[in-house]
Amino acid sequence: MKVFRIMADVNNIKFDKVRCEVKQKSPWFRTDFYVNEKIEINGMPIIEFETINSALSDIPYSPDAFLVSDKFYKIIKQMNNKTMPISSNIYKKDKLITDNYFVVIFFNQYSVVDWERSNCRREYDIAYSIRKLVLSKNQIDKIPKNEMIFASKEAIGYILITEEGKKIVENAGISGVMFEEIEVS
Repeated sequence: MKVFRIMADVNNIKFDKVRCEVKQKSPWFRTDFYVNEKIEINGMPIIEFETINSALSDIPYSPDAFLVSDKFYKIIKQMNNKTMPISSNIYKKDKLITDNYFVVIFFNQYSVVDWERSNCRREYDIAYSIRKLVLSKNQIDKIPKNEMIFASKEAIGYILITEEGKKIVENAGISGVMFEEIEVS
């Protein structure tokens, strides 16, 4: 089985500011939300990104969040229905460029790291300073087959996708995406 890390092409647009603002109230959503700092929110936020460029791909580079276009989110939802989109507005010099992007939150995060074969620092079962990440085949096999894209519990920020999911993304013509194959043993 092949598994890939899915991420934005680092040559894509880079955001120079990230700020979070609560726009809607929702009593069922009570959690900490992490962008650049821990912000307590008691409603659905709209995340605002400020960019230095107007050209946007379907997965713009953002180090603090898995930010995707509406087009890409529709594909993600087909590959994993246990996700939540958080509306995101993208500005350039305080002018709204688009409100058609989402930060994707994955409800299920899976413990998939093979700690013995990975080369990283481990603290409280979180991987830091990752030089090489190796995934456990036994743990990968436990993930439901209908979840072709998912988040790693230990490698924060690692969104992983199966080979079948990768083909779906490629056939959909999603722009700005990169895949890095991750060893599975």
